Amino acid sequence: MVKKPNLPLAAGTPPGMVEDMIMLDYGSDEAIDMIRSMGNQLAAVLVEPCQTKKPGSHSETFLRKLRQVTTEIGAALIFDEIVSGFRVHPGGAQGYFGIQADIATYGKTLGGGMPIGIIAGKAQFIDAVDMGMWNYGDDSLPRKKTTIFAGTFCKHPLSMAAALEALRYFKKKGTALQEEVNRRTSDFGTRMNRYFKENNVPVEVKYFSSLFKFESYGKYALLLQPIETDLLFYLMMEKGVYTWEMHNSFLSTAHTDADIARIIEIVKESVEELREGGFSFSSED
Repeated sequence: MVKKPNLPLAAGTPPGMVEDMIMLDYGSDEAIDMIRSMGNQLAAVLVEPCQTKKPGSHSETFLRKLRQVTTEIGAALIFDEIVSGFRVHPGGAQGYFGIQADIATYGKTLGGGMPIGIIAGKAQFIDAVDMGMWNYGDDSLPRKKTTIFAGTFCKHPLSMAAALEALRYFKKKGTALQEEVNRRTSDFGTRMNRYFKENNVPVEVKYFSSLFKFESYGKYALLLQPIETDLLFYLMMEKGVYTWEMHNSFLSTAHTDADIARIIEIVKESVEELREGGFSFSSED
């Protein structure tokens, strides 16, 4: 695998910010080989366990190889669990796959509706933020070396209170909370994909835990920005089902089986209305 130079995603980002990064393909053996070949040149490997923009793309085998190779070379393994954390399992993707990272990032679900971002990890890394374990009742101080870490709204009382209640709720409900929502999402995806296949609709629902995405393909792939897919999502929205413009969606504990049945009905109605309007929108096109 040839290392390609990284370029900033948007104007205003200095090239120097990405020069020390290497982008590798998720799920590839070449990525594992590259990491191993670079050895102690790497400080850490950051991975999103399930690719948020590609919910159907996740590999326990690949993640286990990452865990093994980072341990071999002494690099930290970082899981980006901003989306998967507390959604797929009480222990996030780490609990679901049974793989422990060195550092993990969390947000969204954990905030209980409030904005929040969390970095968690092993003491050998996180001690650099708070100097390590404190002893209370005396004048001693932790002795670990620290780096600069600050934020205007760090440990905001309202976000902390919301997160604490969310954690208590997760603990009380146990794994059944996520399992039920995941089951509903899987059932929804299965039923939708059966309909799409039987009616030659060029769309497939890709999903992981409660995250799902309508992915069109062929000449109707989203990257091609076909008018048909825009119209489909507009018709769905007009009938009461809104999907984000990037088409990542989630089911929650608030959704009932009746809600899901209604969503499926609206998708079918929208496809039929689109075709009645003169658009073929077929996987056979």
